[in-house]
Amino acid sequence: MNARTPGWALGLLAILLIPAAFAAGAPSNPAGSIVILDGDVRVATRGQAPRAAKVGDIVNEGDTVTTGKDAEVHMKMEDTSYLVLRQNSSFQVEKFRADGGADDTSVLKLLSGGMRAISGWIGKYQARNALLRTPSITIGIRGTDHEVRIVPEGSSEGEPGTYDRVYAGETFIKTSDGEVTVTKDQAGFQPLRARQRPRLLASVPRFFRPGPHEAEINAKHAEIQRQIDQRRDERRKAVVEKRAALKESAGKTRQMIEETKAAAKDAKQAVRDGHANPRAEREAMKERRRALREQVQETREKRQEFQEEKKSAVEEIKGLRRDEAKRYRQELKGDRKGAAPADSPDKP
Repeated sequence: MNARTPGWALGLLAILLIPAAFAAGAPSNPAGSIVILDGDVRVATRGQAPRAAKVGDIVNEGDTVTTGKDAEVHMKMEDTSYLVLRQNSSFQVEKFRADGGADDTSVLKLLSGGMRAISGWIGKYQARNALLRTPSITIGIRGTDHEVRIVPEGSSEGEPGTYDRVYAGETFIKTSDGEVTVTKDQAGFQPLRARQRPRLLASVPRFFRPGPHEAEINAKHAEIQRQIDQRRDERRKAVVEKRAALKESAGKTRQMIEETKAAAKDAKQAVRDGHANPRAEREAMKERRRALREQVQETREKRQEFQEEKKSAVEEIKGLRRDEAKRYRQELKGDRKGAAPADSPDKP
């Protein structure tokens, strides 16, 4: 642009730049909020310096949370899931959306240290979109309470790599070399450097020690399951409400059809008898038919809404029942085998 640039071109450029400016300043999706905090915890938003965190702070999509020595932070996420970041750890919310729809997504990346995660409705309803990544692996979840830990090179805790312990449900560790499923009271492992398939360990490593709020964390799994059940009940109620709305609309449509038929018959007879203005009767009938078309369209829309809600609810309930049955079988199987205790001293 120069001094000869016409005014209309400058105006057009300004209009084109307005959406980009708004997009650049658009807020990120809220992912969760801090509910418990011990020690030095920092939250960094992209492009900004890390800030000291406090209880009540919102963690957004794109934020990185870091804990110092002897620090721990608990976050309640928007989909009712619960995250606990252990001391000397860091993780980033890569992608998060919890609007209650099919595109709900939770992609978290553990950068260092350890994190315990109890899944919420994304892990239940959209399990394919619920992932926890580390620099070397991807962990998928299936209605899970699990803890991931990265052991760096030179550590005295054990072989360098990523470890995943499951408290309830199951996870799967996936790399380019293969995949392994980890179930309740098991731990999986992927070496940091070696190109090999992830594997199950003979026992849970000792470094998975309880933290200062472990009793509260352990109670969260049952609490979250109740919340998910509540959400399922809400969905069922929505189906009932839409069914009632459809029934009411269909009844109104039938009534209007009968009234329109009767009015048309009466109008014809009145015109024949000379008791009515034919033009006025035609206009009145047009108005009745217009109102009837609108009512029919409303009923069609309500029927579509009802069918979609019903289908969605059926699929969600089926998925929940499958998950619950599978978890019960796994727990029963573990009881029969006599699962190894969590404080087993074995290492990989």
